[in-house]
Amino acid sequence: MAEWAKSIESIAHLVGALAWPIAVVLAVWLLMRRHHTAFGRLIDRVKSFGFPGGQVDLGEIEAAQEDQVDKLVEQAVDPGASEDLRQNAIRSLSRSGTAGRDPRCGQADDGEMPKLWPVIHCQAG
Repeated sequence: MAEWAKSIESIAHLVGALAWPIAVVLAVWLLMRRHHTAFGRLIDRVKSFGFPGGQVDLGEIEAAQEDQVDKLVEQAVDPGASEDLRQNAIRSLSRSGTAGRDPRCGQADDGEMPKLWPVIHCQAG
């Protein structure tokens, strides 16, 4: 009988130890599900964050990515560029998820990058 009591007590301790992490994960999931757009806007506003031993500046990373996209767009729409260079630029833009934002191509238009429309039409054509 003492062994059953120890087993039941062990199970009770296990359930008690797992209850609070499950409750926290469930609460965060419910908040994220209900306030998804608000969290998205909050995350979009974060420009840098620090942690013990370092700091990350997201503004610099975003600027570098925008420069890379601009360069690829210029390569893709440059009539003087070789066909291989243009196709590689279009493929890179497609993989990065920045092309294809025109509703005429069957995807959502977020209105953020109108200069990619020539690339989209290069892709479709």
